Amino acid sequence: MTKVARSPTRTVTARQQQVVALVARGLTTKEIAHQLQISERGVSAHISRLLAKFNVSNRAGLVAHTFSQLVSGAVTVGAPADLTDPRVLPVDEIARELAGFQSSKFLVTLTLGPDPVFVFMNDAAARAMGLDAKSIVGVRVRDRFGDPSIASWLEKSDEAFRTGVPVSLENAASRWLRDDGTWTTEIFNCVLQPVRDASGSVNGMLWICVVTSSSSSSPARDLEPRVF
Repeated sequence: MTKVARSPTRTVTARQQQVVALVARGLTTKEIAHQLQISERGVSAHISRLLAKFNVSNRAGLVAHTFSQLVSGAVTVGAPADLTDPRVLPVDEIARELAGFQSSKFLVTLTLGPDPVFVFMNDAAARAMGLDAKSIVGVRVRDRFGDPSIASWLEKSDEAFRTGVPVSLENAASRWLRDDGTWTTEIFNCVLQPVRDASGSVNGMLWICVVTSSSSSSPARDLEPRVF
């Protein structure tokens, strides 16, 4: 963990940091207990305290908050006029901080700017979305995902960016074009967690999601993209 990102987590005990890291990997309470050699009741107690400490209601919210703390101060963007410039990318610390969560079972994406630009997508998100994570770095969300179903995501992102308060998406149906040329539809539950820079201003968004349905796909030639 870089020096700039270390201070926000000082109120969390070493054991709680271990629990959060295992939660982020998607382990169950039983698996966490086995990994840490403590009881399942002890794991549940740690998780309950963490949820209360960070005022979040579920594990996805806990992971989102933890990500936000890790990258707070490490994310940098240009002047306000440059926030939508796809060339504005985070400093190297971001990649190092997020590398620990690359294999999380949660779908994790990080965007920058009020008109969100992709800067990070973990393995689970890339697999679920059918995308090459590296190919979308620097691309605006609205440019890569043109179906009207994405509009609700952008509205929620705008709300969280404007208010600085995390928001959730429940059973959000989305449709998009995968890299293999097929259209797919999934239903997600997500937490959108604002990320702040060193000055306290919101400059990014963490998207922590789980898929709640199986995917369906069809050839791109049969379904024309719709632009909102």
